Amino acid sequence: MKKGIILTSIILALLTTSCVKHSCEYGQPAKIVFLKEPYKAQCWRNKKYHTINAHVFIGSQGSYTFKITGMVPKEFQTGDTINARLLLKPVPYYEGEFLYVYTPGPDDDPNGAEVFYKLYCIEKED
Repeated sequence: MKKGIILTSIILALLTTSCVKHSCEYGQPAKIVFLKEPYKAQCWRNKKYHTINAHVFIGSQGSYTFKITGMVPKEFQTGDTINARLLLKPVPYYEGEFLYVYTPGPDDDPNGAEVFYKLYCIEKED
């Protein structure tokens, strides 16, 4: 009996934590470019390196580049610039709040960033 309850609990946990497609209804319009050759970049705050798989440009002139780490869906892995609606999730560098703006020092990776992001949801836009 106990084995049945434990097995049922494990199955329910797996079903509820599996990958769920999130709606991007409230996402931001952006342009995404999947990099055919990912590169490593350093987080200036904790000095850890992350593999950057894509760049996201938000704004009318694409003035700011968000560096994307983690999984990018296959349909966006073209190497072309794709119009999309998306939500980004910051990769935590430590527990706590953003207390100040970090200024990179001379020993910091110039390709790095203060914060890296993962895709929370993404949908193609026409």
